[in-house]
Amino acid sequence: MLKFYIHCIKDGEYPLELSCSSESVKKFQTEEFFGNIFLNGKMLKTGNRFTIDASVSVNCKFICDRSLQEYEEEVSATFQATYLADTQLYIQNKNSDVDTNEYYLPEDEKYLDLTDEAVEALIVNIPMKKVAPEFRDKEITEIFPEIQDRIVEEGASPALEDKWSKLRDLKLN
Repeated sequence: MLKFYIHCIKDGEYPLELSCSSESVKKFQTEEFFGNIFLNGKMLKTGNRFTIDASVSVNCKFICDRSLQEYEEEVSATFQATYLADTQLYIQNKNSDVDTNEYYLPEDEKYLDLTDEAVEALIVNIPMKKVAPEFRDKEITEIFPEIQDRIVEEGASPALEDKWSKLRDLKLN
């Protein structure tokens, strides 16, 4: 868990350097994460308000969409969040599903738990297209030269042109 002790701290800016095992965040069902999750940033406390500006990173295991090889890569993200220590607002908004970057805490809370926000930021930054670094700048024919004959370039085959010519002659209207 990425927790920071906030009970009875004075106003000011505090550095954040936290880490936890990726095993401790399995409630998010993130099979890609392994190793430790690292959070670095700063926290500014002003009155009952805690403002967080942090970056978070974790190592991930992916399967390449092009080669089906497993590879490892670091995923990182930044996030900002504001926490307000106000017991009345905490009770009123405890079951609220409003998605904002402002959260409420009971005034007697001893720890600020940044785990959920950090992991959510990491999940959003997992790439949709997972391509291993050694294949990112290559065409598919460079990776698999044996499929070169099966790939037809645009305008390369007259037989293919004849196949679609009837559709091109259709008038829509």
